[in-house]
Amino acid sequence: NVIKSCRPVHEKFKGTFTKQDIRKIRINLRDRCAYCNEPLKGKGCADHIISIFNGGSNFARNITLACRWCNLNKRTKSASGFLQWRKICGLKNRKLL
Repeated sequence: NVIKSCRPVHEKFKGTFTKQDIRKIRINLRDRCAYCNEPLKGKGCADHIISIFNGGSNFARNITLACRWCNLNKRTKSASGFLQWRKICGLKNRKLL
């Protein structure tokens, strides 16, 4: 199973992450979306915890996995800002382990 970014990769920004990094993230998340907890079933989108727009990097420490819906709706929000937005909208969030 290959993980693809749901958007073009920004190669001009700092950092990189590898398939091995994604495997570790997937294991840590138990193959579930970092935001809504939906099963990813080996798929999902690499998502910047702090968006590139807001100064985030492509380093593995700034990458998580999200379902396509969460990735596309998060847009330039931070992870915490997106979780707050989901709560305001009445959407369930992943419980932190």
